[in-house]
Amino acid sequence: MEICTTTEPHETVPMTRVKYINAINGGHWFSEATMRFFHSRNSRDAIVVRSPNGPVYWWVSSETDFDGKNRRYTIRSMTADGEVSTRSKHREFANARTALKQLTRMCHFAS
Repeated sequence: MEICTTTEPHETVPMTRVKYINAINGGHWFSEATMRFFHSRNSRDAIVVRSPNGPVYWWVSSETDFDGKNRRYTIRSMTADGEVSTRSKHREFANARTALKQLTRMCHFAS
């Protein structure tokens, strides 16, 4: 798992902003069809980590099996150009609380 360290305080932004950035860069990760196909949901907010290449947005997504059961959680990130990456194992976490706790650990402040 990648760690997102920073000496700057983290800010959070609504996922609507992350979705917008993805869309204006030609991404389809958050399209209604994609979200419906994968039974996806996303956390309400994303953590913004400043990097030399621009902001990186980190959040938790969840997906179910294709039968619509067994929802599990994954840590994701997106760069300022709309590129989405999986930062944990796909569907690694059994609940949102555990995934958010791990996300908080990954996005700690560097000292």
